[in-house]
Amino acid sequence: MDVDDEGILGLFARRDEKALLEVTRKFGTHCRRLAMRILGDAQDAEECINDMLMKVWNAIPPAHPLPLAPYLTTMLRRICFDRYQAGKAEKRGGGQMTIALEEMSELLAGTESVESTVDSAALRAAVNHFLSTLSKETRVIFLERYYLLKPYDEIAKIHHMGLSKTKMMVFRTRDRLRSYLEKEGYL
Repeated sequence: MDVDDEGILGLFARRDEKALLEVTRKFGTHCRRLAMRILGDAQDAEECINDMLMKVWNAIPPAHPLPLAPYLTTMLRRICFDRYQAGKAEKRGGGQMTIALEEMSELLAGTESVESTVDSAALRAAVNHFLSTLSKETRVIFLERYYLLKPYDEIAKIHHMGLSKTKMMVFRTRDRLRSYLEKEGYL
């Protein structure tokens, strides 16, 4: 039986451990892929997913996040970034996180770290405003690259685009973001 997000939240509200099984069944593949993109190590990825499940168990209730996917994605990204910053993932070869941070580092040069800059509320608001000005397709592709850390070839396949076109779209969007952040005084 397929349990929807509201049903899963109901299981959490009743403190039924089936909630964790349903989260894993419904979102497990997505979570594993995301954690692997960031960390590049299966053991670290699984540990982060387990940490996320524990945090979700402790947060719901009182939290009532609908839809669940963005809530879980954000929580897992934060846990994985913390693990990445601790140096464990870097010692084991990194992953898409390393590549994506290198691409974005030119935009956020001169700061303590890319992660601390991205966490800034003002910068986050500026980036969100910039994203709202993009076409849906461009915004989705940009977020798939830098939020979900998908490799270019996977993005190209999903959107039925050539690899070169995908890379160029992301490059141009990143360049537009740089110009926007310079204009707004962040760079």
